[in-house]
Amino acid sequence: MKEAVINCQFVARLLVILCLSVCLPFASTNAKDSSSLKKQMADTISKVKHGETAKDRTDAAHHLSELTDGIDPAQIDNSSLRNMVSLLHSYDDSVRFWVAGSLGNLGPRARAIASPTLLKLLPNAECLRGTVPYAPAIRTALTRMGVSVPPPACETPKYRYSDVDVPVSLAIGTVRTPEFTVKSEWYFVMIQIEKPVNPKTPEELLLMRQRVCMMGLTMGPLDVKDCGRNDLLLRVDWTVWDGDRMVQQGSDPDHCACRFENEHMYKIFGPFQGQAGKKYVVEMRFIKDASPLNLANPHLIVITVKNH
Repeated sequence: MKEAVINCQFVARLLVILCLSVCLPFASTNAKDSSSLKKQMADTISKVKHGETAKDRTDAAHHLSELTDGIDPAQIDNSSLRNMVSLLHSYDDSVRFWVAGSLGNLGPRARAIASPTLLKLLPNAECLRGTVPYAPAIRTALTRMGVSVPPPACETPKYRYSDVDVPVSLAIGTVRTPEFTVKSEWYFVMIQIEKPVNPKTPEELLLMRQRVCMMGLTMGPLDVKDCGRNDLLLRVDWTVWDGDRMVQQGSDPDHCACRFENEHMYKIFGPFQGQAGKKYVVEMRFIKDASPLNLANPHLIVITVKNH
């Protein structure tokens, strides 16, 4: 009987030793893997934020989606989640696309921290006519998080009497308006952005000046001297189409074809003449990256000259 008790104690100790020899390295590997993932996430997020070109930032955002694909969402702490959400404010639509996908990979784990920002971005993203539409990625991410997604809806046009008023991305690429019916009148093609209302503080005045320079809304030597050589970002070629027939085309005006109102500023790219009853499409090709202006909610507007 005594020998049996000793044998049982020996077996129990042996099992404990075996468990420790197997489980401890496994736990250590898990901790190491989690630490490695956290470092990779931090490095990738930094590359998304600070990449020199849109391609660099987009490639890093794509890698972020690969890092989060199939992982245990519990490995991502709140700090990393908040840093991922901050990337949704990128100038680059392609970055927003991949970041939304990355957050969707984390499912319900990301809901509390990420869903408010995603829901806020969705309405404007649904109507955005840019090179990389990212509204579908937002919708998919919200669904994977278990968030009820509102039905698609675009904001109503803000500019009075306009025939076309659509949100656009000013990143390099081409956008086209929906088809619209014209009258026998002259029309303007223009870009609208928001501006500070009655700017007074140094910060508001600086923001106003930056947007004037980036849009090319300088009206004389005193304005020009405040802008650097590379400040002008909004460079455009535009074309009006009647089916496959070109109606009118143009590019940046060589003078300040501009307008300022209380809440908005406008750059007019040129006129075209409508033929009553015809259906036209305006195509804009952005030949320089003006995506820093996307934070100013840019709209492409087509309006009759008399209503402007």
